[in-house]
Amino acid sequence: MRIIGRLDVKNGLLVKTINLEGLRQIGSCKEFALKYMEENIDEIFLSDPVASLYDREPMFDLLDTITDDLFIPITISGGIKTIEHIRKLLLIGADKVAINTAAISNPEFINQAVSIFGSQSIAISIQAKKINNNWHCFTNCGRDKSNKVLVDWLREVEKRGAGEIIITSVSKEGMMKGLDFELLHLVSENVNLPVTYSGGFGEINHLNPFKDIDFNLSGLAISGSFHYEKVTVNQIREKLKELDFSVRSL
Repeated sequence: MRIIGRLDVKNGLLVKTINLEGLRQIGSCKEFALKYMEENIDEIFLSDPVASLYDREPMFDLLDTITDDLFIPITISGGIKTIEHIRKLLLIGADKVAINTAAISNPEFINQAVSIFGSQSIAISIQAKKINNNWHCFTNCGRDKSNKVLVDWLREVEKRGAGEIIITSVSKEGMMKGLDFELLHLVSENVNLPVTYSGGFGEINHLNPFKDIDFNLSGLAISGSFHYEKVTVNQIREKLKELDFSVRSL
């Protein structure tokens, strides 16, 4: 499993959200990214959580600045609406792009992107929330409910050729009180793609339920617990090894 540092960004600064809202400023995005690289993190997930809400373009300049000194894989999300956006981000140095709003608005965009750049470069970001016992997909920082039911969207995304799912539990995000294992179970039952999960991790013991549940999880994206130094990358790596996950050897 990949250990991923999630960096949510606003105006070039690292922010932390709760339920994808709030946007409390923490510091320099690049400084945190470099810190995590030095701590042997596997990957960085760089996200502008309100890009689509405010119709902003992707973070071209920030990515360009970060990739000067960062030598680990980067996935970038936020404001990606066109093939040219994807091309420019990959040329600057992103390894993958993660698309949410544009994919929901125009699912054919997934097919077009995959046909040009390959499935390994195209991830679909999903903000999921349970309403009246049904899971739905949201956009704009979990504010706007889309017309996509989660299970149907997972299957459609896979059929259209995307290479990865990055799923965030809106209700758990930022709370640091535990992962959404109900959501993880639902996703694992309905898609065969690599899945990265984000939302709710607060301490090492929050990984314990993995002892009793068989999930084919590809990545765990963590923000607040890293930002506030509640846990280290290597502590998580050792715990995942204890739980029989395959992790990168140092």
